[in-house]
Amino acid sequence: MRVLFLMTILVFSALPGSSAKEDSFTNFFRLIESEIRKDYRYCTGDTSEPPLEKVIAWKKEIDTILGSSDFSSITAQFYKETGTMPGTVYPCDIISWKKKHELQKQEISRFFDLQERLNAEIRAESAYVSQEVSKVKSSSADFRGIPFGIPRRCLNIMAAKTGMKLINKKDYLYCEQARFGNIDVRVAFFLNKEGNYCKYELESITGSLDSLDQFIRPLADSLASELERITGITASHSYRIGRFDITQGKLAISKLWNLEGTSAYVGLATHKYRYYAKAIVTQRISVKMKDSGAEPERKQ
Repeated sequence: MRVLFLMTILVFSALPGSSAKEDSFTNFFRLIESEIRKDYRYCTGDTSEPPLEKVIAWKKEIDTILGSSDFSSITAQFYKETGTMPGTVYPCDIISWKKKHELQKQEISRFFDLQERLNAEIRAESAYVSQEVSKVKSSSADFRGIPFGIPRRCLNIMAAKTGMKLINKKDYLYCEQARFGNIDVRVAFFLNKEGNYCKYELESITGSLDSLDQFIRPLADSLASELERITGITASHSYRIGRFDITQGKLAISKLWNLEGTSAYVGLATHKYRYYAKAIVTQRISVKMKDSGAEPERKQ
C-alpha cells in the first residue's frame, strides 16, 4: 500500500502546473523517498545512489515479506531467541536472522545426513570385511593381522584401519613406509591370478657395499627377530651369506620358517649396486625362490 501511494505521488508530481499544494506533495514525497533510501542503504549495504525503480522494487519485496501471515510469529521468535528489545531493529534484521536461522538448520540437517551415510558405509564395510575374513585362515605371520586369501578391496580396507594408505598397482599394492618391529620398511602386498592376497614383502632402506656388514646385515637380523617374535617360532634354518651370494634378482636367504600353510624368508638383496634387507612371507612356496619379478621400482 505504501509503495502504491508513493507511485501515485510520482505520477501526480509529473503533472503540469505549479502551486503551493504541489510543492507540499513534492516535499512529502522526497521525505518518504529519503526514508526508504535510508532503509535500503542500511539493509543492503549499498551506499551508492541507485535508480528509484530499484529502490521501489526492493521495498516491494520487503513489504511482501512483512505482510505475510507468518511474519508476526517470526518476529516473536526473533525477540525471544536473541533477547533483543522490541522496536530496536529494522525489519530486514529479522528477515536476515530468519534466513541465517534456516541455513543453519539446513547445514545441521546435511551434517547429520552425511554422518548417517558415513556410519552406514562403515557398517557395510565392517560386515564385508567380516564376511571375507571368515572365508580364510589367519596365520601367526600375518602382517598387522591381515590374513592371506582376501580380495583387493578387503585388503585396502584392513590396511587403512592399521594406518596404511596403499598405492594400488595391477598385481600388487604397496606402502612406502610402515613400521615392522623397530625398523621402517617398505611393504608390498601381492595378489594371485584370482586377485586374492597371497604374499607380502618387506624391504629396508638401501645402503652401499661399504655399509653391508655394519648397517644392512643388522637390519636383516631385526627383520628376523620380529618374525620370531610375532610367530613365536625360531627360524627352521639359518644360512651364512657371503658377499658374492648376493646377486640382483634373487633373495640371498639367511633364515627361513616353515609355518603351517605359510613360509617366511629373511635375507639380503641388491638392486643397481644398492643393498638392503628383505623379508618375504607367503602361502607355501618352494624354498629355492627368485626375488619377486613384480617388485615395485626402488627409490635410490
